[in-house]
Parts: sequence; structure tokens; C-alpha cells
Amino acid sequence: MPDLDVIEPLNPRYRLAPHIAACLSGQYVILMDTRRNLYRGIGSPEMLLLGRHIDNWPVCAGARRNIAEFDSFPAEREQIDLDSVASHDLARAALSEMAAERMLLERPEPGHPEEMASIAPPTAEIIEGYADIDVRISWLDLYRFGTAVICALVALKCLPFYRLVLRVRRRRKAAMTHTDVADFRAPGSLELGRQRVAVFRRLRPILYTASKACLFDSLALGNFLSKYGLRPSMVFGVSAAPFAAHCWLQQGEIIFNDDPLSVRQYTPILIL
Repeated sequence: MPDLDVIEPLNPRYRLAPHIAACLSGQYVILMDTRRNLYRGIGSPEMLLLGRHIDNWPVCAGARRNIAEFDSFPAEREQIDLDSVASHDLARAALSEMAAERMLLERPEPGHPEEMASIAPPTAEIIEGYADIDVRISWLDLYRFGTAVICALVALKCLPFYRLVLRVRRRRKAAMTHTDVADFRAPGSLELGRQRVAVFRRLRPILYTASKACLFDSLALGNFLSKYGLRPSMVFGVSAAPFAAHCWLQQGEIIFNDDPLSVRQYTPILIL
């Protein structure tokens, strides 16, 4: 078996298409196809060999730090022969299948590979546990809550997932150029966020529950907070074994609609 430390990636001929997000989760590379709204997992040896051919692949065969998890599974590591004919056949088959499904682009333009999704590990909720915050709910709050929920519902019903991703990304990018968007590092911004989230939680049971509705809840809360100049990131995360996907709002190390213990089970794959 070749030493994984000295394997160098070849000149890559491909890159992941813009609608494909990827991350390394456990012993698998997880691909998120936003056009078809599906996930795909790729294990060893393909996930190691594909790093030689795809320049924005999460695992580079020459980068030991990306496969450090293998140290905990010596039996699995011993079975990985990157130079075997069978391994290369598997990698070629995976490349062909991904190309046929339009997950790859050929002849990438010169430049640095795109970075994978990255955000600070969460350490706190904006409202700890079931803490009750005394808030006054105005008619304007009620109106903004209703429109936020309706807009989230219409977006999920009417837009393909890929268009929804583009819409959220464009709106947040445009909002970041406005001076009225709150900086969570500024004094008072975090308290404003805490107050608005408390209002949203108080009103949410009127129209829906957040159970098993993480995307809808994140869209609705994101819409609501945006009315007050608050734009936390929408984070999509995955867990490989067993497979699970989740979505939440986060700014820095602070979670807006979940708790850090639950969220840390997931690896971020897409951040909007």
C-alpha cells in the first residue's frame, strides 16, 4: 500500500459544477446536488483518488490532514490500495457517472480552487434553552411574522431548490452592502437579535411547529430577522453514518434556531 503522505494530486481536469456542494463527513465525501435536490455519498478508495482529478474536491490524496479520521480505523486504512487496478477502475467509473449527471465541469479556468463550506463551530444559542424573554409584540411584529412565513411557504412551494438557493444567496449578498444591516459584533446587535428571535418563537405556534421543518423554519426566521436588518447565515449540514441532513441559522458561533449540541453532529456542506 502506498504511503498516503507522499501521494501527489495530478493536474486536475475537472471541477465540481457550481450547483454541487461537497464536504468530508466521517469516512465519506457527501455531495449535495442543488439542481436535483439530492445527496450522494462516495467512500474509499474513490473519494481519495478523485482528489487527483477534481481541483475543488474536499479530499486531496496528498493532504494527510484531510484524512486524519482514517487513523481511528486501521483495518479500513489497510484495505485502501490507491494504486490497484480495481481502485482506479472505481474512480474512473465514479468520474464517468458524475460527468454524465453534469456534476463536473471540464478544463477548469486557471485560479485557486474554491474553499469548502466553513463556519465557526457553534458554542451557544442566541436564547439558551427554554429561557423566557419578556418581549412586547407589536402589530408590526405580527405583520412581519405573517409575511415572513407566507414568503417562506410560497418559496418552498413554487421555486426549485436550486432557485431557492440562488435567491437566498443573492438577497444576503445584496443586504451585506447596505448600511442598515446589523453587525452582530456591534454593541446592541446581539440583544436585538435575541429580542426578535423571542418574538418569533412566541408567534410561531400560531401558524406552524418547527419539528421536522428545519428548512422552512430557517427560511421563515431568516425572512423575519431581515426586516430588522439581521442577516445570519443559513447553514446546511450533513452526517454520513447514518445519513442525515439538517438546516439552521448561525452567525459566528451563535445558533438562532437550534442548539449547539445538536448542530455539532453535522458537517457544514453549504452556507448561504
